[in-house]
Amino acid sequence: MPAFGQAGMSGKGGGIMYDNLCKKIVKLMNLNRYLSKQEQRFVVEWKERLDMKDEIILEAVKRAVNYKKARASFPYINAVLENWAEKNVGSFTDIMKLDDEYRKKKEEKSSSENKNDAILAGTGVGKNYHSVQLNIAVERIRDTAKLPTRGSEYAAGYDLYADIDKEIDIEPHEVVKIGTGLKIAVPEGYFGAIFARSGLATKEQLAPANCVGVCDSDYRGEYIIALQNNGNVKRTVKPGERIAQLVIMPFLQVGFVEGKLDETVRGEGGFGSTGK
Repeated sequence: MPAFGQAGMSGKGGGIMYDNLCKKIVKLMNLNRYLSKQEQRFVVEWKERLDMKDEIILEAVKRAVNYKKARASFPYINAVLENWAEKNVGSFTDIMKLDDEYRKKKEEKSSSENKNDAILAGTGVGKNYHSVQLNIAVERIRDTAKLPTRGSEYAAGYDLYADIDKEIDIEPHEVVKIGTGLKIAVPEGYFGAIFARSGLATKEQLAPANCVGVCDSDYRGEYIIALQNNGNVKRTVKPGERIAQLVIMPFLQVGFVEGKLDETVRGEGGFGSTGK
């Protein structure tokens, strides 16, 4: 069975064999475009690896749209279908059984829980959505490159390593670009945030020059860290040293509507307007 991002794309005219299904998904998600190649790979995964029927896939999409309100994300839909596959869901009857089980568990819980969680009936994702693994395609530019790693089981950031062939000195207040040797395809709807490593920043005064780097989902170049020495002594970066951390984060797509803003008590009070 193919792993995520490795499922083959096939069919006539260079498209995928599930074109009708893709069109239905586009309509349900109210997209003003066709699915991207990465989104099409999700569909191939659902059909070929999870062996899901079209109506089951569309039901997962509907539930995702209802829950997410604005624009459902493909990784979320994938999490729902992965859970259904694990529970051997093959029909609407199976989904209804999961719904009943979920409602019974819900009734046993405190009424103070978030009411929005009820929309997730039967998905099996709920509050554990963020614990579901999101597989991301990574390409090594050089054999010496190290894949991102986490320092602990619940760490949000994945450490990025310096892929260099010799030590690099960074003079005080100097900025040096250091490559990781990796290309990373962040899923649409997410971005890669590059943060400083706390130990490196506090002990060595080395941190990204732009404070937080933003790596968009359509970027396909090498991940390069612009490392700045904020101290007053020379620092040295060694090959294979951890130089930053990557956090994958979702974001909202917005539209800017020009017009007069509403009045607030604060008004135009800016820097220092609320005191120290």
